Amino acid sequence: MSAALDLARLQEVDTRIAALSADVAAAESLVLRDPDLERARDAAAAAERERQSLEVDAAAGEAEVNALQARITTLDRKLYGGSVHNPQDLLDMQRELDVLRSRRSEAEDRALAQLDRAEGAAAVERAGLESLRDAEARRASQVAP
Repeated sequence: MSAALDLARLQEVDTRIAALSADVAAAESLVLRDPDLERARDAAAAAERERQSLEVDAAAGEAEVNALQARITTLDRKLYGGSVHNPQDLLDMQRELDVLRSRRSEAEDRALAQLDRAEGAAAVERAGLESLRDAEARRASQVAP
């Protein structure tokens, strides 16, 4: 008879474990389906994608500036190095150098603007992550057993 009681208790414990597991699954489901929490997650993810995109653009702008600077340096050395003696070639090189310097200046302005936008996006991302942490903490406290 003792064995029957032990089996009955074991059955009760198993039933209680199954019920508690179902409660935990339901609570986790509620946390995952919270519309405010989902919006906060979506906003944080979108902010991260925007920051990454702007950082890629800023890196491309910086690469453009570096390429123009390398070309300017090469042309400058050639122009003032004394290796070119034809006056027409010297004038053409000077014009090209002026154009390249103008393009570099414009590229620097664009690169700086892209860096500013990337920094702004990073700030938005940090704010979104903070909002997400707050929403997760709020929701976790609401569904706590």
